[in-house]
Amino acid sequence: MKESQIHKAVVQHWEALGLPGTLLATIPNMGAMGQYGLTKGLPDLIVIGPRLHGYIELKTEAGRLSQAQRHFQSLCIA
Repeated sequence: MKESQIHKAVVQHWEALGLPGTLLATIPNMGAMGQYGLTKGLPDLIVIGPRLHGYIELKTEAGRLSQAQRHFQSLCIA
């Protein structure tokens, strides 16, 4: 399964079963580097709601975090 297929499935699942009053949105970095304001390492999805917020990074079974993604993860943990 490709990462883009996983991405689509997660979004469809959230639209069908996600928490009411929350937003799941794509962070458009895939294939868009070079555009102003885009940053390497940002996750695939952002979740926003009244009592929660978070980020979702999607990977295939063979996928690995890049150094930039590890940096973003460390910022979130801090």
